[in-house]
Amino acid sequence: METRKEVRIKKNIRILIKDDRGSYPAQVTSISKSGMSIKTDVVFPTYKVLHVIIKIDQKMIPIKGCVRWAYEPPDDAEDQQYQMGLSLQNPPPEYIRHYEKLATAMYGSP
Repeated sequence: METRKEVRIKKNIRILIKDDRGSYPAQVTSISKSGMSIKTDVVFPTYKVLHVIIKIDQKMIPIKGCVRWAYEPPDDAEDQQYQMGLSLQNPPPEYIRHYEKLATAMYGSP
């Protein structure tokens, strides 16, 4: 089984996703240095470039991300939100520092 290159941190963070059609609230379920897993009421196609706004240390930080995978729950699922994986494109230093701080607190190192 292949292991991940980066530590994933389970974290619930509210974010805002923006694209050319509008803005949509979403919930981060886990983060890594170069990506995040999110839940939202809107599904986006694979490889769609999105703009994510995340609050870090009381500051709104914009990050560009690309949808790498998307999961649509079956009709009878209790949780009807879509799940998606975003690959972050050049995450800003504030995001990297935030991730490393969380990883160090949880695991001793990022």
